[in-house]
Amino acid sequence: MGQAFEEFIEVGPDGTAYIRGTDIAVADIIFVYNNSGGSFAAIARHFPELSEEQVDAAFLYFEENTAQVYRDLANRY
Repeated sequence: MGQAFEEFIEVGPDGTAYIRGTDIAVADIIFVYNNSGGSFAAIARHFPELSEEQVDAAFLYFEENTAQVYRDLANRY
């Protein structure tokens, strides 16, 4: 990717990570990915407004903050 996820990810006051400038949480992207059998095409269908770089950043954030994203998943779904 070449760029840090911080450029694309912001953490809200509740600790939930979002794609910067959107109301799409990293947990939402991971939820779609996990529930589609690991399909990046499903992410593109559910979130057509996101760039590849934004999705990559979400996965980088998830790699480094797995426990937090799973807590967010539990709270959202």
